[in-house]
Amino acid sequence: MILILGFGIVRIGVANESGRFIPAKAVAFAQQQHIAGPVFNDYAFGDYLIYRGIAPFVDGRADMYGDTFIKRYRQIEKLPSLLTQYGITWTLLDPDDPRVTLLDYLPGWRRAYADEIAVVHVRGEDAAVAPSNRGG
Repeated sequence: MILILGFGIVRIGVANESGRFIPAKAVAFAQQQHIAGPVFNDYAFGDYLIYRGIAPFVDGRADMYGDTFIKRYRQIEKLPSLLTQYGITWTLLDPDDPRVTLLDYLPGWRRAYADEIAVVHVRGEDAAVAPSNRGG
C-alpha cells in the first residue's frame, strides 16, 4: 500500500485532475528550443496546450470540430495531407500513437524529443535534435 501511495505522489506533478498524464516536459522542451507554429497534437493534450498558451490542433471540444474533421484527424493515412493543409510545423503525440512511427519515416520530419508521455516531431531538415531525447 505504501509503495502505491508513493508512486501516486511522484506522479502528481505530471497528471491532470482526471489522472491522464500531461506532456509538461515535452512542451517545456519545445519552448526551450523555440519550436513554434501550428502544432498537430494528441487529442488528450489539447487542453494542456491551451493552458500553456499554445493553440492546439484539436482539444476536448470535439463537438465544435464536427464528425468529419475528427474522423479525418484520427485516420493515420490522412496525416501527411493534414500536416500540409494546416501548415503544421511540429507535433505532440502519445508515444503509443501509430502516427509517431509514420512521422519517424516521413520525409521532412524529424523526432526532436521523446519521453514516456509524449513525442515531439518538427518539420525541416535543420530541426534541432537532442540525441539524449531520442527515445522510442
